[in-house]
Amino acid sequence: HVHSLASNERNAIFYASSHTGIIYDYKSKTQQLLQGHCNKITASVISSDKRWIVTADSGPDNVIVVWDSITGTPVKTIFNPHQNGVAAVAISSDSMFLASLSNTNGGVA
Repeated sequence: HVHSLASNERNAIFYASSHTGIIYDYKSKTQQLLQGHCNKITASVISSDKRWIVTADSGPDNVIVVWDSITGTPVKTIFNPHQNGVAAVAISSDSMFLASLSNTNGGVA
């Protein structure tokens, strides 16, 4: 998935490629790499104010990482949130709450 980070101040997008999140700035034609996953990123979401990026992965030692979209630094990491990894993430409109879903043998839990 490609997420827009565009605002009056910037013209950028976010997308994941394997283990890495990427912020691409169209104006400066630069990439900022968000690295911190040991497994392929399986889910991502952007806060409604476009300040926060949340990435998650599936596999051994899966994590959810909350990134500052301006600086590209991780501000919170949740280790092993689900036994079977993360299938989906969502963030509340006020950016105060995060929800995640996991895969199970029979579906999503």
